[in-house]
Parts: sequence; C-alpha cells; structure tokens
Amino acid sequence: MHSVEILKHLNNTTDMNLPIVQKSKLFFTISATAVLVAIIALATFGLKPGIDFTGGSLMEISFTGDLPSHEAVQNVFADNTYGNVVVQQAGDNGY
Repeated sequence: MHSVEILKHLNNTTDMNLPIVQKSKLFFTISATAVLVAIIALATFGLKPGIDFTGGSLMEISFTGDLPSHEAVQNVFADNTYGNVVVQQAGDNGY
C-alpha cells in the first residue's frame, strides 16, 4: 500500500469497529474500582515518608582498614551531639 492509500483507509471510519462508547459503563466501573482499591490501600497502609520528608540527614562513611563495630560508630556519633542516630551498614566497608 502506498501512503495515500493508507491515509484513505485510516480515514474510512466504517471499517473501524471500536465499541468504546457502548462499553463506557464497563470502563467506568473498572476505573472506579481501581481508584477505590488505591484509596483503601492508602488509608490502610498509609505513606511512609522518606528521610527527605522527616527532617533527617543521611551520611555515609567508608573505611579503608578494618571496619569498626556497629556499637563503636553509634557511640561516636551519639557522643557528638548528633542526637538520635541510626547506624546501618552500607556495603562491605562502611556505615
């Protein structure tokens, strides 16, 4: 087919059989159900805000030698007025 024939075929709406309007109630019901499920899930589980919304900060520290213990790192940061500190291991050589 040449491009002109393709355009003529696409413009011929009698060949197209898309029952979208006839099934609009079905599509509306599917959409409304999906929205309702999303609202119920949001109300049930809530949102878990990340560190950027809770006012905290993230610091990653890597060590070239032996990795100090979790408690040692926690104590160093707790003693230096950082307040409530959560220490988690990040990779093989850092916290």
